[in-house]
Amino acid sequence: MEDNITLANYSTTSSRFCKYDQPDTDIEKFAKRTVIVLLLVLGVLGNIFVIILATKYTVRKNLHHWIINMAVSDLIFLLSFLILEIPWLSDNKWSDCPNGMLGIVLCDILQFLIRVSFRVSLITLLVVSIRRFRATRHTIQISLPYTLRNTMKEVAICWLIPIPVTAYRTYGSIWFVTVAEAILLVILCCIIFDLSIITIRRLSQPHAIQSHLNEQQRKMRRRRAQAAVRMVLVSTLLYTCCSLPSYVVHALDSVEPIEIIDYSACIDWESFEFISDYFFPVVNSCFSPLIYIIYLPDFRQAAKHVLCGRAIQSREPNSQNSTEQQSHRVEPFILRSNRVRNFETN
Repeated sequence: MEDNITLANYSTTSSRFCKYDQPDTDIEKFAKRTVIVLLLVLGVLGNIFVIILATKYTVRKNLHHWIINMAVSDLIFLLSFLILEIPWLSDNKWSDCPNGMLGIVLCDILQFLIRVSFRVSLITLLVVSIRRFRATRHTIQISLPYTLRNTMKEVAICWLIPIPVTAYRTYGSIWFVTVAEAILLVILCCIIFDLSIITIRRLSQPHAIQSHLNEQQRKMRRRRAQAAVRMVLVSTLLYTCCSLPSYVVHALDSVEPIEIIDYSACIDWESFEFISDYFFPVVNSCFSPLIYIIYLPDFRQAAKHVLCGRAIQSREPNSQNSTEQQSHRVEPFILRSNRVRNFETN
């Protein structure tokens, strides 16, 4: 009888055994930490590089202020994420926040900044898509000279909008806030996609550009407008792919008392959480600067100028020396001809 009981217990425990319940090995931990550190370093350097390009090496445009805003939000997200994940990255050798009340306040501020900055990028993309859509509603008009004050007001609004939802998430998550936020994410992404597609179709029409411009100017303005819209499309697609898995899982997990997700199933939930909550958000902030440089001609030319500046500068002295040598070679002939002319006149 006792043998039957032990066999039954063994069968139940063996049926519940899952290899994914085992802790990560040292190699797996090292691989995860290395990937996150590399992405964080590349993301911080890339966003700083974009900010430098927008402020020093490009002509100031209204779109560039929004690019700076997204780069700053991604930079804040990456730095806050790095500070909060110091214990995990250092294998609990270092702490992220000091002990006491100051540490609690600092950790809450960093979590607040992470959630606000991550949502600012999507709101900024929505504003840019609306602006492009309005600009091509009838015809592309000459843009009025923008004022820095109005732009700063709009940027401040982009930062103020996600604060109420983020406050609920930081100081006590409520299930309907999480579900509503996931639904709102899908709605905003669909709006951005629709506006961008409509804008691209309008730009493809021949009467979308002003008639008083010549053909070359029309093509140039059409290419710039299409490049900006494509940048918005690709950035929104990247943001959606990187944020939607985490939003969906947290929304389904927050619905109480119904348990939609069966965590007892033999699934590698720890790796899924690492990919959705750690890897994807960092990838979004890391690859966003690359999208700006690829799709915006101003940033692409400025990046080439900065990265290839040394090669260009090294070529310039050689060209100057060659011109000086040519001038020295030509100068004696000119002097001789002048002497001949003076001799003939005399």
